[in-house]
Parts: sequence; structure tokens; C-alpha cells
Amino acid sequence: MGAPGALRLPGKVAVVTGAASGLGLASAVRFGSEGAAVACVDLSADGVAAAAEAVVAAGGRAIGVAADVTDEAALTAMVAEVTSELGAPDVLYANAGTARGEGAAHELPKHDWDFGVALNLTGVFLSAKAVLPGMLARRSGVLLLQGSIGGLAGLPNMAMYAATKGAVVALARQMAIEYAGDGIRVNAICPGTIETPLVREAYARRARLGVDTHTSIEARKDTIPLGRLGDPEDVANLALFLASDEAGWITGAVYTVDGGESAALIPRHIAARPAPTHA
Repeated sequence: MGAPGALRLPGKVAVVTGAASGLGLASAVRFGSEGAAVACVDLSADGVAAAAEAVVAAGGRAIGVAADVTDEAALTAMVAEVTSELGAPDVLYANAGTARGEGAAHELPKHDWDFGVALNLTGVFLSAKAVLPGMLARRSGVLLLQGSIGGLAGLPNMAMYAATKGAVVALARQMAIEYAGDGIRVNAICPGTIETPLVREAYARRARLGVDTHTSIEARKDTIPLGRLGDPEDVANLALFLASDEAGWITGAVYTVDGGESAALIPRHIAARPAPTHA
């Protein structure tokens, strides 16, 4: 552990994708408050500008870069811009993702599957690929890949999400072994249900199907041993630790941040689920 009051990412350059809101925004701000210069990356130019302002308000340095993580050329250009403005990236938090496309496998339209694979898996891969050459040249770096507890155990109506997030976990483990000899650490962060705009949007979609949003969220809390949904800061705190030198002997690990839900042998929302009606 560092000395009390010491910054935990002094002089580091961090890239956070999906930084315009939710977990990405909270983590970007947390990194900046601990001494990192942060590149806030997202699709929206206005969103990344606001995220960079939030990092600066927390005491950090930051720039916003509008880029599509599914576009390899755009990410190559993003890394060049970050390197020019802030320095070569030391940390990547590949957080950008989507839960759009809920449904069991037989119900899921292929375009929803393709969209989810492109963003949740290919986008994570391309983000890592873009920063790795610089990290390899310096023989140091940290990659944090955004998984989910949905990639560790089956959840109802989450075929695309489970497949992509499970693949991210496998990718993190593989890359940890691939690059350990180059001084690059790779870990997967697997959140449970966190109160973010993405989660509220998902519950709003269910509300349009006749399920009250507030009632759904309250019922979700009852499935979690600690009795509440997560806060973005819960994930940001873990991301900060894994990005810092305090985690210098941790690689290839998969960290859940879920209020204890994945520790349950039979989660309550699975046990109470009605038998499937399809063959």
C-alpha cells in the first residue's frame, strides 16, 4: 500500500472507453482524482467533452476523444491523439459495451447478436490491440477488460450478453499469459447489476412490456445478498486498485463486483423462475 494520502496513479496515462456515462465515467473521474491523465473515449463528442470536464473538476488532467471502439482505424487514431496530448497509455479500461438485445437464443434477432458481439467483444479486443504496441515497447502496462457476472453463470434471456462477456473473461485470461513476460497485466472486472443509465434503460424497456420499472428494480435488489444494486463507484474503486501498482502481482484474475450474488449456489431469481414454456 502507498503512504496515507498519496496518489495511486501519479504520472500515469489512462484510456477509458465508454467514458461518457455510468461505470466508465465514474472510473475516469476516479483515475483522474488519483493523479492519472485520462483520455475519455466514447461515441459522443459532447459526452466525452463533459466527461473530461468532470475529470478536471476532480483534480485530474483529461481529454475527450470521440471514437467508435468497433472501428480499428478510429482506435489507432485515438491512441495517436492520446499519445500526442497526454503521453503513451499506461492503463486501458475497456469498458464500452451494451446489454441491448435481450432474449433467449431462439428469440434473438441476428442483428442484435451482431451488434452485441461487435461492441462487447470485438470492441474490447480492438481497444486492447490499439494500446498494446506502445505497452510492449515500454514493457509495462495494465489492461482492464469489462466482463460481467452474466459471463460467469447463466441468466435468463441474456444469450448475447452472456456469450460476449464470457468471451471477454476468456480473452483476459489468455492475454494475461500472453503478455506477462512483457510486464503487462490483464484482468477482468465482472460487475453485477449496477445503477447506471444502461441498466435503467433496460428496466425501462421491460416497463414498456407491462412491468413497472420501480417494482422491477426493487425486486432485483431482493436477489442480491447485500440487499442493494451496485453503485458505479463500487466498480471504479476496484478498477483503481487493479490499475495501480498495489496490484502489481495480480494478472489473469477475474473479479466480481456484485454484492455477493455470484457466490450463491442457486440465486433466488433463478430458483423462483417459472419453468420454460418452449421446447
